[in-house]
Amino acid sequence: MFDFSKSKVELGVKQGTFDFLGFTFYLGTSRAGRVIPKLKSSGKRLTSKLKKVTTWMRMIRNRYPLLHIWRLF
Repeated sequence: MFDFSKSKVELGVKQGTFDFLGFTFYLGTSRAGRVIPKLKSSGKRLTSKLKKVTTWMRMIRNRYPLLHIWRLF
């Protein structure tokens, strides 16, 4: 298990992160200075999807006109 507690952040205890549904959740601070949960795209999944798109683009880039590729994408 990992720590994910607003009260522990205020005490200075380092908190963990977790991935769920393609997002990485972590505790950060708001502009007002309060501790809030934040999220960003999961790096592992984003990298995986970008590699798949790159592979697909390399397969079809010389077969179809650019406008057709944009419509497919």
